[in-house]
Amino acid sequence: MSDDLRKDVLGWIQSERIDDVAEYAARGRKYAALSDEEAKSQWVHAFQSLANDFVKSQWWQIQIDLSAELELRGLEPPYEQVLEDIEKLSIGLNAAIESKAGDPAAGEASMNRFRAFQSKRTN
Repeated sequence: MSDDLRKDVLGWIQSERIDDVAEYAARGRKYAALSDEEAKSQWVHAFQSLANDFVKSQWWQIQIDLSAELELRGLEPPYEQVLEDIEKLSIGLNAAIESKAGDPAAGEASMNRFRAFQSKRTN
């Protein structure tokens, strides 16, 4: 991967994260009433559930929203508690990509968002 493409991908990931936080806050911060420990615990549960069934979009949204809540509090998600689940998710996603399983429209939507991000940076 070229340095320019790597920078674009990293910039896109950062931009998506900022958008996720803004969208979560605009929807009313569903998890704002949780204590820090409850938010972290629910994040772990959501990530583990996502790793076990990444096809269900509900787990993606819950994990994204809990990540946003933690970020708004200035806290990092407890990645150290889900290291095996990160590996499990990576293996599952890679297998799905190689077999072309999953929702092609979702993949296309992600590529379109990335291309739009790239075009903003070059204009």
